[in-house]
Amino acid sequence: MIDAKEMVRRLDGAVSGATVFVSYSAGRDPRPRAVREAMKAEHEGYPKRWFIGQLVRQWITKKGDPVFTLFTATRYNEDVPSADGHYRTINPNLGSILSLEVIS
Repeated sequence: MIDAKEMVRRLDGAVSGATVFVSYSAGRDPRPRAVREAMKAEHEGYPKRWFIGQLVRQWITKKGDPVFTLFTATRYNEDVPSADGHYRTINPNLGSILSLEVIS
């Protein structure tokens, strides 16, 4: 698994808009909406823990956790089903990053 320090190292130099692949397992029980979105992703052929998208930003939370957000087309937005994708924020201190690669 990839910890917060390794996540920051791998994202070092990545700019907004860079294509990123991440496999992430949330550290808490999913909310009903997340379950529905994951089921739809699996139905469309995407593994529920994989996200491929464009890096939006990296920052430090108020609790001091390094996190990043990506805009991913591999998940739909339940609130706006016609949207091209959805934002996902990844926090290695609240879940487990299984894989992380900056593709371009």
